[in-house]
Amino acid sequence: SASRNRAYSALVTCVAASSNASTQTRCAGRSSSLPASSPITNHPSGIRTIPGSTKPCTAGDLESARKDFELAIETDKEFADAYFARGALARREGDAKKALAEWVQALKLDPNLYIARHDLAWALYELGYPDRAVKQLTKALRGNPSFHLPYSLLGVIFAEQGDGERALKAYSKALYMRPDFSFAAVGRGLVHLKMGKQTLAFKDLDQAVNDARGDWTPLFNRGEVYHRLGKGAEALADFKAALALNINEVRIDQTSTDN
Repeated sequence: SASRNRAYSALVTCVAASSNASTQTRCAGRSSSLPASSPITNHPSGIRTIPGSTKPCTAGDLESARKDFELAIETDKEFADAYFARGALARREGDAKKALAEWVQALKLDPNLYIARHDLAWALYELGYPDRAVKQLTKALRGNPSFHLPYSLLGVIFAEQGDGERALKAYSKALYMRPDFSFAAVGRGLVHLKMGKQTLAFKDLDQAVNDARGDWTPLFNRGEVYHRLGKGAEALADFKAALALNINEVRIDQTSTDN
């Protein structure tokens, strides 16, 4: 319907251009106007990262998206994807609790909406419920074993819990499903680094940089690792390259490049 098309168009403009890569995956089959880039979400497993966007959203864009989602739900109260989209918008605005409620409703209407289950798991994890998040991810993978995103989030959770071996297996599974998934490559690299395997760590980090050409976040991540290891020149080079790709969003602490 026209309302559904408008809702997806708004979602593409305002949410898929944000840090929620999984939302972009969900909408890829719904619109031909998705940006070519694939922004990567924050990586909470040891290195500070900043979500990038090749197309910033204005307040007006977000309000337009919100109105379109409301219209879609008014037209069809069982339109699960509209609740999913509204949850993605809430998460983009930093309201994890609201996002969680929207995704719970989406899954009530469509239990096989696996991307919503994955994003629900993200919200649970961010709210401090990793065990509940793992249960949701397990359900998502039971329904769609080839879905790469749940494996990556499992890697994040296991890494934070100090279970390096399980984290490596989860990240490796995500990369097996999607070899160019730079988020998982960065995550696996950080786990290798924590385990003292620098060669493997930089192999993964280099892979993430090469696979995400044009995206500054893997460069920033690798720069952070170089800085942590006291390799100032290498860190500075990566920070400058990241800054050149996204001058409006990268914020480099000058003290980190002076040392």
